[in-house]
Amino acid sequence: MEVILFVCLLADPTKCKEERLPMNADVEHPGRCAVVSTLYMAQWMGDHPTWKVVRWKCGRAGERSL
Repeated sequence: MEVILFVCLLADPTKCKEERLPMNADVEHPGRCAVVSTLYMAQWMGDHPTWKVVRWKCGRAGERSL
């Protein structure tokens, strides 16, 4: 599983991109992913303070974008 984020630049909200955060192999159930994904998002946001998460979802590695 992976967390798929759609993020936009705070300084220019028209500049957006997709970010994919791989999760541990033990997170295979979508319900578990939804709970654990908040930790991954929080870390990503802390590392990227100039970006804002607009939406997100859990998906299988390689799944189509949002």
